[in-house]
Amino acid sequence: MEEGDVTEIGRVPHRSLRGIAAPAVFATVRARVTAHFLRRLKERGGDPEGLAREGDRLEASGWLRAIRDGDFSLVVPGYGQFRLRVDRYGGGFVAVTFLPLCAG
Repeated sequence: MEEGDVTEIGRVPHRSLRGIAAPAVFATVRARVTAHFLRRLKERGGDPEGLAREGDRLEASGWLRAIRDGDFSLVVPGYGQFRLRVDRYGGGFVAVTFLPLCAG
């Protein structure tokens, strides 16, 4: 992969990500929320009321980057980082865990 190459994020093969920073795109993502995600969100100081949620889904805008095959990171400015996985059951994403932004 050369610098400046544009690759469809959902199709980046695992081997192409090793040692290379995957490109990030600013996107709005809808993801299914799990109980594990909500526990981590509360444990790590995230505000569940600060998320746009409808039923078992959340919607957030931020920098989406492929980590490895089927795993993604969504960094929401001013809020935190979500780890997302491709949802095997319904397409789209599943929110797996949450990391707060580091103060700095």
